[in-house]
Amino acid sequence: MQSELTTLGFAGGNSYDLIFYIAVFLSALDKKVLLVDNSPCKALSYCIPTPKGMDAEETLTCYERLKLCKDTNIEKIHGEYDYILIDFGMNLDHKNIACIDYRFLVTDTRIHNLDALQIFRKEDQDYYLLVRDIVKGINESYLPMLLDHKGLKGKKNYYLYLDETDSEAGSALQYYHSYNFKKLSPGIKLLIRELLKEINITDIKAIKAATKKIRKGGI
Repeated sequence: MQSELTTLGFAGGNSYDLIFYIAVFLSALDKKVLLVDNSPCKALSYCIPTPKGMDAEETLTCYERLKLCKDTNIEKIHGEYDYILIDFGMNLDHKNIACIDYRFLVTDTRIHNLDALQIFRKEDQDYYLLVRDIVKGINESYLPMLLDHKGLKGKKNYYLYLDETDSEAGSALQYYHSYNFKKLSPGIKLLIRELLKEINITDIKAIKAATKKIRKGGI
């Protein structure tokens, strides 16, 4: 019997590393996962090695468990998947964003990036807002006021402070197609767990088993 499909969409600033880590977690939970890169810059695609003899524009496989396709309308996707994770990047007017089960708007605190997301300010707030790479000079109590001023009111906001460890890990994903979950910052690990809860991954025993598997480098 085919399982129910759940779609997660990420729009705005860089989120390719978060998408990859969540996909790895879901795969470690024995879920069938498809990654879709509908972003202009294709940051997520650079995390997936191209198998020998395969054209880079074709469907790619990673660790034999994750698959990725580019510039794809999710309505045309065939195959049995439990989760589809889509990176829209700054492709903010993509027609698929409206039909995603879980929408995540991603930004940092730079004014031009916040202003870019104002296309969603008249939305019904059916999205989560992820503010990342926050520098230490910005007080967290100031952020809600800033977001309110910009008209960005997600049904839940998450804040992630800048950590060079995570920046280095994000580069390693693209350069070496590898990750080391143990070396990620406590902040990004907590964020991943919180986002899994939001998509109803709440089995503590299963999450602990998946975490143990990931720490050993497996998915």
